[in-house]
Amino acid sequence: MKAFVIEQAGAPDVLKLQDISSPEPTSEEVKIRVRALGLNRAETYLRAGKMGPITAPRVPGIEAVGEVIHDPSGTFRTGQRVATAMGGMQFVRNGSYAEEVTVLRSNVISLDGSKLSWEELAALPEAYLTVWGALDKSLGIQPGQTLLVRGATSSIGLAAVTYAKAR
Repeated sequence: MKAFVIEQAGAPDVLKLQDISSPEPTSEEVKIRVRALGLNRAETYLRAGKMGPITAPRVPGIEAVGEVIHDPSGTFRTGQRVATAMGGMQFVRNGSYAEEVTVLRSNVISLDGSKLSWEELAALPEAYLTVWGALDKSLGIQPGQTLLVRGATSSIGLAAVTYAKAR
C-alpha cells in the first residue's frame, strides 16, 4: 500500500510517498481503507521533531474516516463506514497518512446513517474527541449550565458550541 513516511525531522518535504506493507489486524484490531483524514497540529509537531527524535520510519496521522476492510471479531462489517482516532496511531502503529490503517477496535465508531462526504467526516473525529474530553471529562458540564466558549468561530470552538448545545 502507499503511505507518506517520514524518516527524519523537517519541513513538509520530508514526507515521502512510499510502498509499505499493510499489517493484518489482530483479534483486537480493525483494518480500514482510509478515504479521508484530518490534519492536526500533532502531526506537524511529530514531523518537525518536537515530539522526540525520529529514529525509525514513521507514518503520521492520528485520525481517519473510511471503510472497514476486515474486523476479525465481526463487530464491524466489511465496507461499513467508520471513523477512528488516536489509539497509538503515528506513535506505536502506522498513522492515517496511508491507504489503509490497522487500529484498535475500541477506537473505531460506526458512521452508519451519515450523509456527510468523506472530507466533511474527516474534520470531525479529533475535534469532537477534544471537545468531549474538555467538556465532559474535565469540566463535567451539566444541563442548565452556561458555558462561555472563547474562540467559538474556530473549528474546535464551533464543535464545542454544537456539542454543549446537544448535551
